[in-house]
Amino acid sequence: MSEQTPVKLDDLEDALLFVDAGSGFDTAAWVCRETGAVLWHGGDSDDFGPLPADIDDAERYVAVPGKRESGLGKPLALEFARTQLPACYE
Repeated sequence: MSEQTPVKLDDLEDALLFVDAGSGFDTAAWVCRETGAVLWHGGDSDDFGPLPADIDDAERYVAVPGKRESGLGKPLALEFARTQLPACYE
């Protein structure tokens, strides 16, 4: 594979929000490892171009996880409070 181009932070943030906003819908996003481009999938929407046939190739594309897949949210916040701020945990 050729030299990789980093993904733009704004594009990655938008992709994370897009994936999380699609709870209950068929939304997904991927980052191309080679170009840094974000590819979008929005269920039945025609707003996005067709996905490449090899979108499931982990060598080329990284699926953008939702916050539930990343382990973020209330359980992480509570664990942080329990371990780092025990006096404030209750």
